[in-house]
Amino acid sequence: MKSNELYQHLRAGLSGWFKSAGFKRAPKAQLGWHDGTVFVWIQCDQWGWDRFAGSSFFVNIQRGGEPVPWNAPTERLQQLLTDAELETARRLQNEVIGKLQPPPPEYVEQLRTAFAKHSQNADGLVDALLTAFRPVDSPYRANQDFSFRYFDEHDVRGWSAFLVNVLPRITERRS
Repeated sequence: MKSNELYQHLRAGLSGWFKSAGFKRAPKAQLGWHDGTVFVWIQCDQWGWDRFAGSSFFVNIQRGGEPVPWNAPTERLQQLLTDAELETARRLQNEVIGKLQPPPPEYVEQLRTAFAKHSQNADGLVDALLTAFRPVDSPYRANQDFSFRYFDEHDVRGWSAFLVNVLPRITERRS
């Protein structure tokens, strides 16, 4: 699922709540809403879509300034989540990870060979890549930067439902 499809599904899942809460679409963000005080915007993972690992996105919260990404102090959503909400995020993350199919061994070996041409630690690079297919065992913490993983529309709907549940409390915290 490319970023434009992600944005389409998130827009479908979130627009209703934002509209009912008095937010408007932010014209200078790919996908974002603002109410004059709070600006919530979605940021796609810079590495894009992977046919095996899917992709991910971040949810950013800005208070003050113009509704333009990085125009004011910005926090990642997880910095504002409760421990229970962080645990729900980890559960959702692991649901996505649980259905991923790791790349076939021959693909992994091709990567290892390519990495070895440019790094003395090809095995470490391959292992880092394969961590994307392992469940998150440790609880998330608010100061831990993580993205919201997805592979298909079902995953994005799950994240949208999660966001609709946590955003009312988070956007009410006006500073």
